[in-house]
Amino acid sequence: MALVKSDVNAIEFNGVAPTVDNVINKTYPVWGYDYYMTKGTPTGDVKAFIDYVQSAAFQQGSLKKLNFIPISSIK
Repeated sequence: MALVKSDVNAIEFNGVAPTVDNVINKTYPVWGYDYYMTKGTPTGDVKAFIDYVQSAAFQQGSLKKLNFIPISSIK
């Protein structure tokens, strides 16, 4: 839902509305995870950044404000 803006429309899929709740309850199947790819195990600043992005503070704060769905909501 983060990419839906005034010039980008989300569409219904099989009669299901594109909402955050419908993604979370698995009735709207069109969504995907974002991934970070690193060469080897991340260390230093890269690890710190990934840890921060996965933190509860970021997931429940800035991430939600940007209309992304927190990791903990998707099971």
